[in-house]
Amino acid sequence: MKKFFVKKSKQGLFLALVITVCTMLMPAKAFAQGGGPPTVTYPVFWEETQPAGNIDKNWQSVSVSSDGSKMLAGVWGGRIYLSANGGTSWAETRPPGDFDKNWNAVTISADGSKMLAGVNPLGRLYLSSNGGASWAETQPAGDFNKNWSAVSASADGSKMLAGVYFGRLYLSTNGGTSWSEIRPAGDANKWWISVSVSSDGSKMLAAVQDGRLYLSTDGGTNWVETGPALGEIISLKFKV
Repeated sequence: MKKFFVKKSKQGLFLALVITVCTMLMPAKAFAQGGGPPTVTYPVFWEETQPAGNIDKNWQSVSVSSDGSKMLAGVWGGRIYLSANGGTSWAETRPPGDFDKNWNAVTISADGSKMLAGVNPLGRLYLSSNGGASWAETQPAGDFNKNWSAVSASADGSKMLAGVYFGRLYLSTNGGTSWSEIRPAGDANKWWISVSVSSDGSKMLAAVQDGRLYLSTDGGTNWVETGPALGEIISLKFKV
């Protein structure tokens, strides 16, 4: 069963989520014995990784293949870094050449073979079909700079969805080779802030900042407005 999750920017909702998660983690025995829930400490294992060396960066976007071996990380006002061994080592990759860019959105197919990276504001969309070894500029909207704000891909990378901040949505059904403009909200520019594609590419979800949520259940052919009005949406993701 596929589900999609909507991440909100409302502090109240975040607090409710934290409380719910903490309650779920509490041992049932504690409640049976009465009294308030105990303090439970769980080990967390994190290690700093330094794709760009031992310096701070404005990390803006990240994506990981399904097995975790391929990782892509983009810097706002910097470069894109690629790991092919689960984050053990990293290499700078240069889709547009030796230039700093505002890498606002990146995505990787489940097998790690296809990658899509977008620049915002006023940039281009870049595609790799060989695991990041080489890149090519792809032009869903023609030979124009756009504010690429969101990208997503199906598991095999055949279906790709890209959104423009105050612009249109673009769909590819052949791994980024060609694109078509789609209009979930009609013939109007929208502040597309987040998009998500299910693993098989059949379901797609797109969100407008301070706007509405749009759903397709047929691979992007038809769209309907969906979802409750719960405030500003900042990210979307399908989960199996």
